[in-house]
Amino acid sequence: MSAETTAGNHELDRLRIARPPERARRARNPVVSATMMLLAAAIVGAVGYLVYTRTIGRPLTVQTIMVQASHGAEPAVLLTGSGYIVTRHKYITVGTKILGQIVEEPIEEGQHVKKGEVLARIDDRDYQAQLRQAIAIRELAQANARFTAAKADRARRVATGAISTDDLESAINAADVGQAQLKRDMAAVEFAEFQVSQCVITSPINGIVLRKYRELGDTINFGGQIQTGGGATDIVQLADTEDMRAEVDINEAEIAKVAMGSPATVVPDAYPDRRFNASLVKIYPAADRQKGTVKIEVQIDKPDLQVTKPEMSVKVGFLDGRPTAGNEPLLIVPKDAVRADGGETYVWAVRGGLARRVPIVRGRDVESGVEVKQGLKDGDILVLAPPANLSDGLKVFVAH
Repeated sequence: MSAETTAGNHELDRLRIARPPERARRARNPVVSATMMLLAAAIVGAVGYLVYTRTIGRPLTVQTIMVQASHGAEPAVLLTGSGYIVTRHKYITVGTKILGQIVEEPIEEGQHVKKGEVLARIDDRDYQAQLRQAIAIRELAQANARFTAAKADRARRVATGAISTDDLESAINAADVGQAQLKRDMAAVEFAEFQVSQCVITSPINGIVLRKYRELGDTINFGGQIQTGGGATDIVQLADTEDMRAEVDINEAEIAKVAMGSPATVVPDAYPDRRFNASLVKIYPAADRQKGTVKIEVQIDKPDLQVTKPEMSVKVGFLDGRPTAGNEPLLIVPKDAVRADGGETYVWAVRGGLARRVPIVRGRDVESGVEVKQGLKDGDILVLAPPANLSDGLKVFVAH
């Protein structure tokens, strides 16, 4: 058995694969290791700086404007008030005097309509039938009137004694009755024609559709359902767009500052960058005892119907119409660039890419902004609508 075992081991030894001896590992160069560590640190630092500059370290973006000296005089703002867009005739409700079903209504809320334009049509078939009937009755009355008039004329031409007095008076009376019936039936035709005309409702003004009380297919009757605010025969409410105004309440203590014709500006709250010239055209005769105000109206010179809409909130500023000298240069800044903190009035300026808080001496309010008497110079860059997190010395980015 030992000889066989020895032979088997010999065969196994022949099958083994010879491996070369492993080389001894070389020691890492310390310079290379240090270089790799520095490179990794640089990459991490660059990534961190990039993240920082794009998040918490990013400069605050602001909107700016350059201060420019003006040598022209600007009117001072005497007083301001808040109000609403209205029209001269306020709001006109258009309806009909007849009953029936609406078969056409080619209007929608907000649509501008012209005088004479169709607002709605009512089914007029029954009214047309009544008109034809009235015309037929009138023609019958015309024939009867001609017959009785001719008979009365013959009776008058008959020789005396050939016809009794009663017959003569009866003929004349029949002619008078025929004329009266003809007038009655002619009036009936006019009434029927009026009812037919009322089936077409047109706009009495150039205006805008504020509200529809009826819809296509509705039946106008005294017991029907209508929208709140409308009468039984009301169809639509219009506003006159040819005379747009702003209605505002003024403190009664300041009403003496304005008079009829005083110049003003109207700025819609929804469009603060739009300014419309206006003039005072109406002062209400009575004051409001509870509020201590007087209601007035200013007429907008050139309203933009896409901007000035009835019932929109507006700011009205009344200007000093007296002539002023415009020789001295003025520094005018927008009102939304001026801030106040306690007793100090200041603005935020951008100098060297940094935000700087600059105290100013405020002058009068003018149409285009606020006059600055001290603290700024021509060419300064100011921040418009400064954000709440703005601080002195903070790096800012100016948006273009």
